[in-house]
Amino acid sequence: AVINVKAGNGFTDEILAQSTISVKMNGIKTGATVNLTNGTATATGTAKTILPLENGNNRSCKALVVPQTASGDNFITVNIDGRDFNLNKEFTFVGGKRHTFSVTVSKTSNGINVGIGAWEDDDIDNGGVAE
Repeated sequence: AVINVKAGNGFTDEILAQSTISVKMNGIKTGATVNLTNGTATATGTAKTILPLENGNNRSCKALVVPQTASGDNFITVNIDGRDFNLNKEFTFVGGKRHTFSVTVSKTSNGINVGIGAWEDDDIDNGGVAE
């Protein structure tokens, strides 16, 4: 998973560049069993919060996620200078795919829009609202 934070209403690229930003993914199972015959991985254990690794700046991060369906009231939490913006949604991670989440944070509309793609671009926009 790759998460990119983008400026929406009430934010600018300059403001985000000067802000302290952190990203969490919630409801993610971190354990797995692997079938050595067919190479499939199955998520196991209790869902947890993970902290994706920054990609060299405070506006992009990445995480390896075992194939699973994750959901919750705050699937992705973007914290900007102490204020949380939560994306509420369900998403199914597919093995062998890189899913990109472009999260546009907006102060004035209290919204987040998310576009999701994969190694093979699927042109799906799975937008959501952060409150």
